[in-house]
Amino acid sequence: MNTEFNILWFEDNDEWYEAIKDEIEKYIEDLCFSLKITRFTSILDEKLQDILLKNNFDLIFADLNLNNSRKGNEAIQLVRQSNVLADALFYSTDGVDKIKSVMQTDVLEGVYLCDRNEYLLLPKAERLIDKIVNRSEDIINIRGLLMDNVSEFDEKLKETIRKTLSISTQEEIRNFNTYAFDKVNKQICENKKKGG
Repeated sequence: MNTEFNILWFEDNDEWYEAIKDEIEKYIEDLCFSLKITRFTSILDEKLQDILLKNNFDLIFADLNLNNSRKGNEAIQLVRQSNVLADALFYSTDGVDKIKSVMQTDVLEGVYLCDRNEYLLLPKAERLIDKIVNRSEDIINIRGLLMDNVSEFDEKLKETIRKTLSISTQEEIRNFNTYAFDKVNKQICENKKKGG
């Protein structure tokens, strides 16, 4: 399995971002996912609204202090207004208490708080990534169970048809074969029309 893991990231410190990004990327690749990051240094970026409408993100990272004296909580508010409901990791050099004081005016759902210190942030980010990956693995397992049951149903259907044909008259068998042939032929014609 090599699925894309999409992160929306609000961070204006290039040096810190590059260092942390490499760690996150290595962790995600070890889980057999490829990382796609959409990064903004400011919520005033003209492309942000369009990106929010067109993309589906697995996780959001947001720094409290961004360029143009904007706050990360404004980024998260904008994301939520665009109906992006992915979990968000909200962090700050000023610590969790500062984030909590900013958030008291804004209740932000699905937001986890952390100090910007990489030794605190990385383990928390990894736990959130694990949570999301486990959720997607559950979906893959459910798909496998569904496909297994469909396969089992196909076998039961074949067996029922065999039994029915074994007690049918020659005319009933001919009628069934004609019916089946017409159905398959009709489906092939429809598929050819759709394909070009």
